[in-house]
Amino acid sequence: MKSYKQKLIRILVFCIIVSTMTVAAVAQDADDLPEKYRKYQGHQDFCCPGHAHRFTTIAEHMIPGTIDRLQLEQMVRLVPETADYLYSEYTPLKVNYQKGDRPALECLVEKITKDRKTEQEKVVAIAEWIHHELYMKAPAYWSLEKDSVYYYGGSEEEIIRRRSLVCNEISRVFVAMCQVLGVPARMVFVMHVVAEAYIDGRWSLFDFNYNLRFYLPDGSIANAWEIMQNDRELIREHPDYENFTKGYKERHFKVCAICNYFIWEKHPTSEYKIRRVTKKDFYKMVDVINAGVKKNPYCPVLGNLDFSN
Repeated sequence: MKSYKQKLIRILVFCIIVSTMTVAAVAQDADDLPEKYRKYQGHQDFCCPGHAHRFTTIAEHMIPGTIDRLQLEQMVRLVPETADYLYSEYTPLKVNYQKGDRPALECLVEKITKDRKTEQEKVVAIAEWIHHELYMKAPAYWSLEKDSVYYYGGSEEEIIRRRSLVCNEISRVFVAMCQVLGVPARMVFVMHVVAEAYIDGRWSLFDFNYNLRFYLPDGSIANAWEIMQNDRELIREHPDYENFTKGYKERHFKVCAICNYFIWEKHPTSEYKIRRVTKKDFYKMVDVINAGVKKNPYCPVLGNLDFSN
């Protein structure tokens, strides 16, 4: 009898472990970062004027342990002192994704890229699909009924299923799809969240909210550091410049941070918990942001918001 009970306990423990390790992904581990760059890590001194960053910084205090929150904590600011490291050693160029681990993503990537020949054409096709199919077709929270619920979080497959206007979510989908394709990719935080993919021996930046890329004279796509160094030239020369918002023209790339995200490493499913917020509560949060409240995990207004399942 004792042996039987011990066996049942072992099986139960095994099941619990497996159930909490079913979703693949990870942000950069703090212990992997060289000591001299650690002072540039995290969002505490990341002073971005954008509403997207303020929204994420405040809202994610509500939801400790989510993957989006972990990325904010682990991102490394892109400044002259870190630029060489971030564009050489920081992100491994070997993609360790194992075919068959994410079959739904594999099928989708194959469908989107099957008629494209070069690596750049395939990655551009993924970026454009995300803009048109996930961002443009997502339900807008401002158009929902007063008592409607808007959802945040979840795995990449869940985000694709429901579509999303949230920049960090659709950027995360892009990174995952690129890695399924075999292309290194990572998260990039500017005035909102975008991403970079490693194409033809260099990092290239993609913005999915605006469906933007900034091309260099040789036809390659500029990365975040190149845009930061030459933002006036690269942004002003874009064919759609006249349609850019004032914020995009003047300050979109004034600050930047980068974070690794690998879909092949195991993390608890709790990091992908789906949260919900009503339209009413969403605008409470917007009011807090507009009032200038930042980085306050104990804000009484936010403390009343409903982020339950």
